[in-house]
Amino acid sequence: QGSPRVVAAPRIYPFGTRLWISGIGECIVRDRGSAITEGKLDLFFSEEEGGHEAALKFGRQTLKVWRLEALPGALHVVSRDEVSRIQVE
Repeated sequence: QGSPRVVAAPRIYPFGTRLWISGIGECIVRDRGSAITEGKLDLFFSEEEGGHEAALKFGRQTLKVWRLEALPGALHVVSRDEVSRIQVE
């Protein structure tokens, strides 16, 4: 996989936080949104990925999310949210 995907997340995840989302892969928090409350993330779809149409097709899903921490030479899981809603609107 190339660069991490971009997500909007609530303030419990500071900008730059790396997440691993089941079925999606590595993501990085780069945005906020008024509708992005605790337990929700908003996954960005680029135009190359199909943009808004791809987002609508993805819909709302409940997936497992792990917060990652950079260690020398590796990423390490530091927490796991059992149920987080990945929401695209």
